[in-house]
Amino acid sequence: MQHNPADAFSTRRILSDAFTPAPDVEHVTTFAAALARLRVGDLRVVLLDLRLPDADGVEACARVLHESPELPLVLLTELADEPEAETAVMLGAHDYLVKGRFTASGLGRSIRYAVERHRLQTQVEELSLSDALTGLSNRRGFAVRAEDDVRRARRSGTPFVLGVADVDGLTAINAAHGRLEGDRAIREAAGILRRTFRDSDVVARVGGDEFAVLLREATPGCQEEARRRLASCLEEHNRRRPHRRWRLAIALAFPRGAATRSGSVDDLLAALPGRLALAGGQDRPQHRAE
Repeated sequence: MQHNPADAFSTRRILSDAFTPAPDVEHVTTFAAALARLRVGDLRVVLLDLRLPDADGVEACARVLHESPELPLVLLTELADEPEAETAVMLGAHDYLVKGRFTASGLGRSIRYAVERHRLQTQVEELSLSDALTGLSNRRGFAVRAEDDVRRARRSGTPFVLGVADVDGLTAINAAHGRLEGDRAIREAAGILRRTFRDSDVVARVGGDEFAVLLREATPGCQEEARRRLASCLEEHNRRRPHRRWRLAIALAFPRGAATRSGSVDDLLAALPGRLALAGGQDRPQHRAE
């Protein structure tokens, strides 16, 4: 993203010298065009000139980091704008280079380091907020993602619903078929919960066979609709596995009052009852391996 054609030409030439083979480079001259291109995807790194005609430098950096957190960001700046570049690095940019003062080796090294640092940061974030078995958020990740929603909902009065689910009969599956099958049941349950709830909702594995879900902007009847979708997904899932010696079952509950209690998300989770009602309001069955 560079407005000055001479700067763009020079940077492209230096990039060609820095990498073998020369990388594919796309150039846009305005911040609006840059945002539009970022939304298309299929990029590996962003070079952002802090002097664009339609955006403030630090604000532009913050917007890129918000719009495309999956991409490493390297800044190009004038010597006089170094303080602004340093502020942008504090916001999350990986590095900055002063225009006219960097070489091919310097630019190449900056980009490679930015890509590697971003990869390592992403791994750390995934390990600390995600559940390794299912790929869902873990308990900490759920608290991080849901805390702002809960706080905002309490201020504005926007309704939300906190639900809990577990894999019914997991102990029997583990006992009859071993831990690997038990882990398979948990992973499959996670997939079904992903399909049951909206992308805007927050679903997490918060313990052994226990899951939590936050329904954002809850509407009347959303709980019953979630139960119907869950029952449909479970029926289809089990129908496709007619020869399996166990059937997957998921208990789902939306305890009354969970959305109005005070305290953090962890407090809300801790206050939920341990025994869940089966989705659809039926009696909780005893599932056992056959």
